[in-house]
Amino acid sequence: MESSLIDKRESPMTPPPGSSGWSHALRVLPRDVRIYAALASLVLSAWCVFIGNVVNSDGVLYLRAAELMTRGEWHAALQLYKWPFYSVLIAFAHQVTGLSFDYAAYALNAALTAFTVVMFISLVREVGGDRKVMIFAAAVILLYHALNEYRAYVIRDAGYLAFYLTSLLMFIKDLKEPKLTRTLVWIGAMVVAALFRIEAVVLLVALSFF
Repeated sequence: MESSLIDKRESPMTPPPGSSGWSHALRVLPRDVRIYAALASLVLSAWCVFIGNVVNSDGVLYLRAAELMTRGEWHAALQLYKWPFYSVLIAFAHQVTGLSFDYAAYALNAALTAFTVVMFISLVREVGGDRKVMIFAAAVILLYHALNEYRAYVIRDAGYLAFYLTSLLMFIKDLKEPKLTRTLVWIGAMVVAALFRIEAVVLLVALSFF
């Protein structure tokens, strides 16, 4: 008797009667705009690298410093460039992925830029944006010329923006509902942003007065 009841029970993956397979597939897809925006950002980054992957002059320094770090020549790396965090991440990405230093940097920046896109849309949501506004925000950030222009560059800005926006998001959440964990997260995120670019220290001090 029990088995007959189970046989008659409709599977949760079975489309309801009268619905097409396509409409059912669309219903089970995630509705979070940020997922699709992050994927679109990764595709854009890959395309930009594909059409123009000549390493910029600053990038040469970061890559060379990363190479020296992997050889254990930290003193030489610091003499070459004295703000080493970005180069450390490139060296780590190189060792983990097995990619060349330049492509490890491109992959790192692609991930950080996608994270920037997600944080930007999350900020819009946090200040009251509904799904339509979030879709518009996704279009704005994905089409933003200044961001797309540097997708194929080896620069620190991707990491700086990613953690700067993360800090702002958590700061706004902390203002709305103060919690020690949120305070620690926005401070920590801004500190990481400062490891990419020292300018974040000024923002950290400014936010501390609120």
